[in-house]
Amino acid sequence: MIDRLKIVLSDVKDEPSLAASLTDKSRILDEVGLNSLQLVIFLMKLEDEFDLELNYESFNLHHMADLSTLADYLANLKMSTGIPAC
Repeated sequence: MIDRLKIVLSDVKDEPSLAASLTDKSRILDEVGLNSLQLVIFLMKLEDEFDLELNYESFNLHHMADLSTLADYLANLKMSTGIPAC
């Protein structure tokens, strides 16, 4: 799942080499530097890529602390909806 997150981030930032430089502990907002529009696009792409719907009432920026934290959040969300994790 983390590799897919890296690819989505690279796509949103339009930086193909970004994925190779990211680690599980890469801080999404600090290191990648998404602006507000890129953040919205990233969240929408996550929903498409992982076939899920984020609950924006319970979703917080701390869920995006790093790639590992986001992957865990998405896996838990998929399990709670009965969709197999990626």
